[in-house]
Amino acid sequence: MKMDHIQQIREVPGAAYAVVFLHGILESPAQFADLMDSVPPYCSVYNLLLPGHGGDPQAFAGSGVEKWRSFVLDWISRLSGSHRRVVIAGHSMGALLAMEAAVRFPESMAGLFLMAVPLKIRVRPGGFSNAFRILRGRIREDDPIAPAVRRTFALDGYVPLRIAVRWIPRYLELFRMARQDRRIPESLECPVMVYQSGKDEFVGRSSAKYLKNVPHVTVRTAAHSRHFDYIPEERRELLACFREFLEDVLPPVSR
Repeated sequence: MKMDHIQQIREVPGAAYAVVFLHGILESPAQFADLMDSVPPYCSVYNLLLPGHGGDPQAFAGSGVEKWRSFVLDWISRLSGSHRRVVIAGHSMGALLAMEAAVRFPESMAGLFLMAVPLKIRVRPGGFSNAFRILRGRIREDDPIAPAVRRTFALDGYVPLRIAVRWIPRYLELFRMARQDRRIPESLECPVMVYQSGKDEFVGRSSAKYLKNVPHVTVRTAAHSRHFDYIPEERRELLACFREFLEDVLPPVSR
């Protein structure tokens, strides 16, 4: 089953608030469908597709962190001019991009909702095997991770090895980005809700040490969930937390 990996925008005329979603490396806006449904109707929603993503393996190879960073900062700059306040929700690398945008536009930020923040990257054996199966197009429909793969990855099948090797620089950039961004949490001025996964195959548990005991930052753990795949109960808890967070930082305003 293929899924459309496209940018999704829902603009509310005259809205005071904008909620922005940022996916991670090789990921898709489709993963945020249920979170989008949780955004209050008085907010505009911008579920962005990063350059080089969306299903074309060669386009991804030709993109990079600087293009992704510039794309996000341009959007936040534009939305800061047209809305009173902005919330960014980000997953994985999208969480890093969200933090970078927050320190560039502190006056506009109402809050950050961050998932699987990779300030320390550690790939476990299960992560390698799943990544290999995804790249080779070997995820069967009856595979337990199939729904998460369809929802999260902006790939719809086999990726030739000659193209996949050209992705290596993109991942090296991500590792550098993770190291450079470890000091950012201390500089954040807005409320931040963080959801880490207890069985994450890619994010090291020590990422949490850069987030805990920081003013404005609350860290929660989905103990039995993975990087992309949340167990149903913990996904429901995450959605409830997201709704409560938005209600707190984006209260309704009279037009």
